[in-house]
Amino acid sequence: SHSNILDIECYCGFDTKEVFLPTMKRILTEKSKENAKIIVIPCVDYYTALVVDNYDSFDGLIANKFYTPELMRMMFNKDKFYELCEKYGMVYPKTYVITPENRMDPPFIGKMDFPFIMKPENSNATEYLHVDFEDKRKVYYLYSYEEYFKVIKAMNGTDYKGNLVVQ
Repeated sequence: SHSNILDIECYCGFDTKEVFLPTMKRILTEKSKENAKIIVIPCVDYYTALVVDNYDSFDGLIANKFYTPELMRMMFNKDKFYELCEKYGMVYPKTYVITPENRMDPPFIGKMDFPFIMKPENSNATEYLHVDFEDKRKVYYLYSYEEYFKVIKAMNGTDYKGNLVVQ
């Protein structure tokens, strides 16, 4: 497609630091020759993480500022996000964090009504994006324990070791 406001370029392995960093430096350097300011708007969390973690490497070529790596990690990980909500008195749904160790014996059994949602603590993290299992989703709307355990059994057959959030 043709656009007057953006260029679309695809790079194999762009979600890895080894490809992302030199590619972004090259693109930013090239674009800075024809543009006074370059604004970077990452489309997913892991690209944002790559920009934030390597921001100083871009030699001032990015006009917009990003938050600190520490704050980014707190905002991206839903279990940490809800801790922030609690700390600042913000209203949020009853939340349980399910660790890989307690997936088969979750702490919410008998404490929540159906339906409830379940999601990875960071569904855009590379770790979750790169695993594959039956019926994989960013968010699950679950109507029974049978559905919950079906997803968990499929997930446990992968390398995904992140926490899950249930609300």
